[in-house]
Amino acid sequence: MNTNSTRVRPFFRWLAITCVIVLLPAAAHALWDYVEMRRLATAIDDLRQRGEPVSSAMLTRVRRPSSEEAMRAARYYNAGAALAFRDWVKTYPVANLPRDQAIERGRQVIVSIAKTRAIAPGALDALRTLADEYADALQMVDRAADLPFTGFPPYFFEDNGRVFSLEDLTVPASARTFVELASGNGAEAAESLYRSIRLRRALTRSVPWIGLPLLDLQMLVENTDVPAEGLAKLQSAFAEAERPDAVQQAVRENRANMIQAVWARLYGKGADANTPAGNIRVSWDPWNLSRPWIAREVRLGLAVQQQVLEAAERPWPEKLSELARLAPHLAPEPPVAPKPGVDVRWFNDSFPWVYARDVAPAEARKLALTRAAGVVLAMARYRQEHGALPEGLDRLVPEYLSEVPQDPFTGRGLLYVADASRFVVYSTGDDATDDGGAVGQLAPGWPRHGAKDTGIEIRLR
Repeated sequence: MNTNSTRVRPFFRWLAITCVIVLLPAAAHALWDYVEMRRLATAIDDLRQRGEPVSSAMLTRVRRPSSEEAMRAARYYNAGAALAFRDWVKTYPVANLPRDQAIERGRQVIVSIAKTRAIAPGALDALRTLADEYADALQMVDRAADLPFTGFPPYFFEDNGRVFSLEDLTVPASARTFVELASGNGAEAAESLYRSIRLRRALTRSVPWIGLPLLDLQMLVENTDVPAEGLAKLQSAFAEAERPDAVQQAVRENRANMIQAVWARLYGKGADANTPAGNIRVSWDPWNLSRPWIAREVRLGLAVQQQVLEAAERPWPEKLSELARLAPHLAPEPPVAPKPGVDVRWFNDSFPWVYARDVAPAEARKLALTRAAGVVLAMARYRQEHGALPEGLDRLVPEYLSEVPQDPFTGRGLLYVADASRFVVYSTGDDATDDGGAVGQLAPGWPRHGAKDTGIEIRLR
């Protein structure tokens, strides 16, 4: 009996030691997982309590229509996108996207117009065909032009199809403007451009949307006579199209989408980042050993993104310098793009870099060009009434401008040069140095080759 006991005891001792070795790390991991989940949930709770969006659904609710008229505008934009949709265009991967041939031909024609600043007969035929092909879709979005629009309602079907369709529709919209220009219909061309600018309210992505309407504007002012009321209407449309808060909006959208994607990845597809921390019940997952580490990295990333947001909320041009300060070790080359899925280290390590070196300067250029467009229209109104250009932009205040618009790169007023053949309204651009209005050739996209300043050149007739 005693002999058997002595044989059994070592076995139980070995079993107990094995259980401790196995269960203690598992218990420690479970505790770490619980602690990091609660910390992340609390950090997300703090954002929600401050009114910050923490999911794509919350972003959509923030942009929902604020009135019945805004709802009608959303329906018109949705209908226009549906009519413009091309099944064969929406094929993935995007790198192999076979775009609608008519749209692509239209883009190429507009590029040729930007180079020559003239509409050749063959180009005009192609543009007229394109405008006619998309006439039904343009008619829908035109109905929304004079209505208020704050966004699409949460239950509307938002997908890449609608986004691409509305972006594609800007090309036929410009084609229509050029057709009116070639026909000498200044008033109709100005109205077409107005509706084209208003269409861009429905573009939900941050795109270099300003290129096409600026080319349309340049051709309009240089080649036709537009009634004063048409010029004033266009000026108001460009003023309403300004997006001075685009950088902070982009930070909020990126953060909300990242929170939703990571939360679903960590805690299941049905997990909802909108659930208050006190109501969350998450079971331990022994097969997901990296979950607590990822949760910790996301929580730290939220702190980084909050710093970027606070910098982005500063006025221009202070936000540019503050964002640059947050990224003191900027590399000469862009950081590696995030991997498919959710690369949380990218948000932590590269987030300030991307906004300091890419997003904020791009948005500043768009804002400068939009403001320059308003000044160009004010100049056209002044010249129409006085028969000559003003000596300086201050002469446009207060009759044609409430004030000289601010250059987002310097915080000072936009600049202006003129001679017998042209005038240029411009910003100093990224280097904050006045290069005398060297704005380069206006193109329907980015970048402008050879441009030192950012602005619009108008040739005088």
